[in-house]
Amino acid sequence: MVYLSAKSPAEKMKSILESEVLKLMEKYAIESRDENVLPVIRTFGNLAAGPDDQVALLFDQIQLASIVRQQLMPRLDEPFNTHSRGDQIKTPRSVEKETLVLIGNLTAGPDEFLDIMFSGNEDLLDRVVDILANEDYDLKKEACYSILNICEHRQYFLKLPHKRMAPGTRLFFHPIPVPSNEWYLMQCL
Repeated sequence: MVYLSAKSPAEKMKSILESEVLKLMEKYAIESRDENVLPVIRTFGNLAAGPDDQVALLFDQIQLASIVRQQLMPRLDEPFNTHSRGDQIKTPRSVEKETLVLIGNLTAGPDEFLDIMFSGNEDLLDRVVDILANEDYDLKKEACYSILNICEHRQYFLKLPHKRMAPGTRLFFHPIPVPSNEWYLMQCL
């Protein structure tokens, strides 16, 4: 499904969205607690990268906002599963990253999509900001896409904790070196 959902024409995407396979993937995303959920998350992310009417159909077909809030985001904070000895291991980085890609794709849509994602769940917005402020570069980058998308929506932009975000965004702004006056002088000579 990952490959089919990546770059298929609109009519094939519609058939994927209306298929029973999507319901099975939804069930697996809800029930699974292992890293094998990665292809499901990536498929949802691919489908959410499409035009707004496609994403609206995705929201209609499955409880995507609920899956993100209740199943995927908690995985970014908690141990994912246990080894046979009982040692806890963290969620695989690929699952974290794909979850953030999915959120970034969903926040790129109209206000209605953000209303679905964040209504009654500002913790999700806070968690994305926490990732931007505290995680490694690759996860910060994906969180930054979500934040930039959110900035296009005034009501959600105003809810962002701007001071908490500032340290995490410094990595993405590189000052352009400005030649000194001496450099210009040397060029003229």
